Amino acid sequence: MHIPFVGTALRRRPILVDSAPDTGLVGTTCLYTENGPIPAMLIAPGDQVIRRGRGPVQVLDVRFESYAERMVRIAPGTLGRARPEDFMLLPPGQRIHLRFVSGVARDAVCEVRDLIDNDRVTWHLPEAPVQLVKLGFGTREIIHAGGLELEIGGAA
Repeated sequence: MHIPFVGTALRRRPILVDSAPDTGLVGTTCLYTENGPIPAMLIAPGDQVIRRGRGPVQVLDVRFESYAERMVRIAPGTLGRARPEDFMLLPPGQRIHLRFVSGVARDAVCEVRDLIDNDRVTWHLPEAPVQLVKLGFGTREIIHAGGLELEIGGAA
């Protein structure tokens, strides 16, 4: 018996889904796709989302997780013009890419909990568990979501 697809399955790169318990996207966060913005809860494997500076990337896996811990709330425009576009909730361990527009080539990736200033970036305890969406890619990617650039797909 010859099963030709087994060899290719073994050579395929593993799908990286961030398994950290405090990362992911709230289901209502809009991701930018080739067809316009789509809420994260409607993304399915095979969809193409826009990544930072390299065009679209295919979503290989989507997982949902209930999250009942405190989250980080970011006010609109806190990190630059339309960054984020609206109030945004993120789990504290979610990694965010920060661009410095002062002309200096200094970019940074940090966890959103590191941005808390108790003014425009604050702790928020949801009244009910929040449905988080975890996307899987072949590699770690920085994607555009809600006006921010978020690192998705693999533990740091």
